[in-house]
Amino acid sequence: MVALASIVRLACIDRKSSETRFPTMRHGSQFCTGVSRDAIPRRLVQLLTPYLSANETRAESGDVMAVLSAFNILGHDSIIDVVVPLIEGRSADNPSLRSKAVLTLHKLAHSGDQQAVRILHTVYANPSENYQVSNS
Repeated sequence: MVALASIVRLACIDRKSSETRFPTMRHGSQFCTGVSRDAIPRRLVQLLTPYLSANETRAESGDVMAVLSAFNILGHDSIIDVVVPLIEGRSADNPSLRSKAVLTLHKLAHSGDQQAVRILHTVYANPSENYQVSNS
């Protein structure tokens, strides 16, 4: 999951590394150009989202943490709708999962996504938020 997210980020999201590592002008490849530049990361998020279910078996196996790590590496705005229920505690009330969900939005916020910045600001500014979650 994490390796695939890393490749998709390099090829589709991070435009500077995309042009350097995958020189489409030289090789003629159409991977992650035009419409597919946004469609491929969105499809990856759709494929990984079922692993975030509150099923205890999956949570114990580490799949949830692996998916959240993959989302963090991906850094695409389509992860917001998937991660917010975890941050709010609607999907799981586990503070470590909620902390990992908060950390998942950091790369997106650092890249300038204003919605991710607002969500993180709300979590960090909330005085009644769990200490483990707000200090992640």
